[in-house]
Amino acid sequence: MTVEGAQAVLIVDNDDHVLKMVEKMLEKDGFHTQATWSGHEALAWLRSRQFEVLLVGDYLADLHSTDFLRRVGKLRRPPAMMVMQSGTPTPAELRRYSSLGAAAVVSKGNMDEVRQMISLLCHRCAIGGSACQRIRARKETNRPRPSILKGGNDFLL
Repeated sequence: MTVEGAQAVLIVDNDDHVLKMVEKMLEKDGFHTQATWSGHEALAWLRSRQFEVLLVGDYLADLHSTDFLRRVGKLRRPPAMMVMQSGTPTPAELRRYSSLGAAAVVSKGNMDEVRQMISLLCHRCAIGGSACQRIRARKETNRPRPSILKGGNDFLL
């Protein structure tokens, strides 16, 4: 389902059930979605069009998730926000995801958490119409982003 003016979310996950659940939920909420289990296919889509949010599972079928995030970070125009879905990430994994550009980490399969985080990040992109442009500009100049581990919710912001 494509909604005119809707924000685009690319979903990448090796779990087909989670992939379809998240895609249906976000489409129902009015987002334009593209979904794939393939990291290579996701990279091709990221090169050809702009996505506001990239939602990535902690395991991909054809690429290690950290290798995938590194490649995304090298793109000319990476997505404004990247969110990781993970079972129970360790503190070291949270730091690694953050260092590779993830804005948040949500519990894999927790649809309420995914919905809230995607909505929050897309709302931030919509504020004033230029928030996402500022985020992209900061990424393009390779300036470090502040990261805060929000206790209890496994959100990394």
